[in-house]
Amino acid sequence: FIAFVKLTLGDAVSDVRVSDRLTDSAVCLVAPEGGPDRALEKLLAGSGRAVSAAKPVLELNARHELVTSLAALDGDNAFKEDAAHLLYDEARVLDGDRPADAKAFSVRLARLISRGVQQAAIINRIATIAKVVPLVVFILIGIIAFKASTFSADFWGTSSGLGSALDQIKAMMLVTVWV
Repeated sequence: FIAFVKLTLGDAVSDVRVSDRLTDSAVCLVAPEGGPDRALEKLLAGSGRAVSAAKPVLELNARHELVTSLAALDGDNAFKEDAAHLLYDEARVLDGDRPADAKAFSVRLARLISRGVQQAAIINRIATIAKVVPLVVFILIGIIAFKASTFSADFWGTSSGLGSALDQIKAMMLVTVWV
């Protein structure tokens, strides 16, 4: 994946390598070996003493979930190219810069979000079907196994000696009130 990102980003960075300093972030930009510090470059550029900026090194956190997920992808190079550019732009934003090309950044981000929404919609359909099928099966079993005689046998309670349905309701209400 490192070689793919380096090839994809081309001249935007001097190198792409695995970071040994990152713990939470997926990416960061660092100065190349022997080059001036990135903060010093920004300070000099801000004061009008611009020096020729050295191309930064993009460091990837190999333990980060995003990087491991992208590295595990097979095929779909267009998606991986978008992801490589978005990782670079993320590193620029974390470094205090703007994305290299705002329009391309927004187009890539929109494509990524659209792909995620499409995949989520498919998973949502599958989950909905998985929820509806057991309900339909339960209702069908209930219809097939329903015996009306079970619910209508001695409904008024005359043969069991409990009294009429009205007497049973009164007795239940009295117990409820006094308990």
